[in-house]
Amino acid sequence: MKLQLLINKEQPSCQETERIWQALCAKYDHTLETIEILTNEGQALSAQLELKSLPALIVDKKIVAVGNPDEATARRIFEVLMMESPPA
Repeated sequence: MKLQLLINKEQPSCQETERIWQALCAKYDHTLETIEILTNEGQALSAQLELKSLPALIVDKKIVAVGNPDEATARRIFEVLMMESPPA
């Protein structure tokens, strides 16, 4: 399962969301790739997925969550993802 977080690092809400997702991934020993929207990669991914809002959590090239979840909501999302795609 490939986790990516598309953010705008200039936005405080994106910074907080990145902190929440990074902490969860560290807790469950999973890698999270953070992609800045202002980079070529970020622009291409945003266009490919037709994203209109940030931050966006992307799993295996599919949008899973958009916005700023609190820690409990992010944990529930992450746990569902882990059940649907257990580590190999």
